[in-house]
Amino acid sequence: MADELRRRISILEKRLKELEKFFLKLGIYGPTEIGRRILREPTSEARDRPVKIRIVEDVKEAVREKMLEFMGIPEEHRKVIESMDPEVVEKDLKALASRERLEILKLLANGGLYFGELMELTGLNPSPLSFHLSKLAEAGFIKQERSRGRYIITSKGMIALALLAFLYKTSPEEVGTQDVEQ
Repeated sequence: MADELRRRISILEKRLKELEKFFLKLGIYGPTEIGRRILREPTSEARDRPVKIRIVEDVKEAVREKMLEFMGIPEEHRKVIESMDPEVVEKDLKALASRERLEILKLLANGGLYFGELMELTGLNPSPLSFHLSKLAEAGFIKQERSRGRYIITSKGMIALALLAFLYKTSPEEVGTQDVEQ
C-alpha cells in the first residue's frame, strides 16, 4: 500500500514538473510548489478530495488569477465577477437586447415621460409598449412613479445605458482582440 502511494506521488510530481514547464512558458510560476504543499499539508476540506483533483483545482486557480491580473481587473471586481448569478445577468442582458427598449431608455435618460408620450415618441402601439416597459421595469432599469404615473429611468438604467455607450464607442483595438482562455 505504501509503495503504491509513493509510486502515485512520484507520477504526480513528474506531471507537476511538466505543468510547471508549461506554466513557465505562460509566465505563471509556482504550480509545482502548490502541488507539493497540497501533498504535504492537506487541509481537512482538501483531504476529502483526491490529490489529483486538488492539484488541478489549484493550477486552474493560479491560471485564472494570472489571466485576471493580465487583464488588469481589480480584486474587488474579480470578486463581483466570480459571484455573478448567470440567470440575473441573462435577464438583464435580455432586457437590454431590444432596439425598442434601448430607445425607451435613451428617451427616459432625458427625463420622465408618460405612457402617451412614450407611445408618440416611439411609434409603438399600447400593447407592445407595455410589454417593453414591463421588461425594463422587471430588470430594474426603469420604474413608474406611483403618484403621477410617469416612467423614469433608475440609476441601474443610467449605468446600463452608459455601459452600452462605452461598448458602442470602444473599438476592438482599444480593448484588445486577443482571446482570453481560462
